[in-house]
Amino acid sequence: SDGSGLPPGSDEVGAARHKLFLAVTGYQIAGTHQGWAYQGDLKGRIDGEKVKFRSSLPADGNTLSYSFSGTVSGSNMTGDVQCGEYGRGRWRATRHVTA
Repeated sequence: SDGSGLPPGSDEVGAARHKLFLAVTGYQIAGTHQGWAYQGDLKGRIDGEKVKFRSSLPADGNTLSYSFSGTVSGSNMTGDVQCGEYGRGRWRATRHVTA
């Protein structure tokens, strides 16, 4: 599945779309996080309705680290994201099924 994330600071500077490409094997989550200009790997765990995963995106010689936590409900996920010094925000994702 992939979805759109809302980054930290969305109340102050607006929202941004990120794509999350997730694969679940057992309780493990792995995939790719695509930001507006950068992309990086992500990994984490799913336990029932609870989900937690982290990603790191290279950005102009630095690394942006994201820490996501949330809940799964049907084809949707929602929760909080922490992005280092940039603070905390809310995110949501929707599963997209390809034919």
